[in-house]
Amino acid sequence: MRLFGRKKKVEEPEETLETEMKDLDKLTVGADSVDIPELPSELTQLKEVAEAEAEKITEGLGESETLLEPAEVPKTVEEKPEVQLEELPLKEMNEKIDEELKQIKERMKDLGSLNKLTLESPEMISLMELYTEYKDKLNQFVEELNRMDLTALASKRTFAAIYKFRACKGLSEIKRQIKKIEALCKKAGFIPTKVHDILESRAEDLVNEFLGEKSKEE
Repeated sequence: MRLFGRKKKVEEPEETLETEMKDLDKLTVGADSVDIPELPSELTQLKEVAEAEAEKITEGLGESETLLEPAEVPKTVEEKPEVQLEELPLKEMNEKIDEELKQIKERMKDLGSLNKLTLESPEMISLMELYTEYKDKLNQFVEELNRMDLTALASKRTFAAIYKFRACKGLSEIKRQIKKIEALCKKAGFIPTKVHDILESRAEDLVNEFLGEKSKEE
């Protein structure tokens, strides 16, 4: 008798196989048609609310994308309008400066010799009038020149430079005459630049100041 014999193959009955095949077919075919139980009404409402909110967010994103489109960047540097030399009164200014320089020299000449000028001299008042008048005119010419934007000239920039050069040279001659008047007045004992201080000062302060100066001289 053999203890270990060849294992006999057991054949499954055909009926069992057919039954299993039918059960498998049922599972496969019915997989697509399995009924999903309906959600409770509360869950259904929550689902609908969530879907509505998601739709709003999607629409909002679309609008924000439109709003966030790059806008046109404004120009930070304004372009200067071009200016023609004919629009600037440079030539006329030169003529005026030349005329004023001629006038102040003639008026100084008319005063005659001022070597013995004193505070009591009648020429002193005339000199102070000249000083005030031409100092104001000098400031006016300088301010007018500074207001002109010569860098915006479209053409003839060289001519503009020549006119400005001549104007400033003429103004320097007027200032020289003003300085000459100032020196004559100082020599006579009066400082023109102190006019404002004198007018604003108290009389007793001026008296005491002059008294102190006189004491030093003695």
